[in-house]
Amino acid sequence: MMGRLALFLLGVAIMAPARAELSARVSGAEADRSAPYRETVSAVMVRPDEHRVWSLDHEYRVFELLPRNGVPPATNGHVHQLAVGWSDRVGAWDVSLAPTLAVSSNVLRHPASMRLDDWRLDGRVVRRTVGLAGGDWRWGIGVDDRFGDYAPWPLVQWQTTLGEAFELTLGLPSNGVEWRVTERWRLSLDVFPDGGQWQVRDESRTRVSRLEQTRWRADLALQWRVLPKVALAAGVARLMDRRWSYRLEDGRGAERTPSSANAWFLAISWRLPGQTDN
Repeated sequence: MMGRLALFLLGVAIMAPARAELSARVSGAEADRSAPYRETVSAVMVRPDEHRVWSLDHEYRVFELLPRNGVPPATNGHVHQLAVGWSDRVGAWDVSLAPTLAVSSNVLRHPASMRLDDWRLDGRVVRRTVGLAGGDWRWGIGVDDRFGDYAPWPLVQWQTTLGEAFELTLGLPSNGVEWRVTERWRLSLDVFPDGGQWQVRDESRTRVSRLEQTRWRADLALQWRVLPKVALAAGVARLMDRRWSYRLEDGRGAERTPSSANAWFLAISWRLPGQTDN
């Protein structure tokens, strides 16, 4: 399924008339001996015009979940998230929608066990208005699992430029600053919630429960525009305030609170011929 969707987006990108962009990102977490955990994240994005974006995102995370009093967890801790996203300008609003499948790995191995409530609809509606000191306000509402459970959350942010080299974003849910060092190099720091929620199965795929992760993430990234249409980025991240909530085979709840950990990530983006540079 992932391969077919990626090929479809690649075809759309190649046939797009003016503004098409492909990007991919992979990341991995540092090993934590006290609470082993790892993740990989990849994405493909197609931008047919200035406002419209199609995307395909895949996340794979592995949690080391412990038994309690000899009772094992009701999942092996291997979870996937697949999302097909769309965003566009609708009147004065920026609208994003993404049907998302977030399940344990045994559901993907046995698609017949998939249920309608394994899917959810992530989304966001945002309005931009002129703010103070030459900046802009972004306000609206979103719904997804970034705070650890699937729920709506408010978006209120103020964005401004400091001189010609710096761009600052302050507010909820994320904050960041970007420094345009030269025409080819950019350095950025972003802090944001990066939790998740998955509907998981036990080994027999008969018991359904939820695995939730809450955490905050700080990304420090360096981007290099290798060619006018090609950019590479690399960075490190700090994963903080982490908590894993899950169920045991007997239905009781359990939690782990791992210490903070580091992660790395790599990204590449390619603007297809015909797209103007920003």
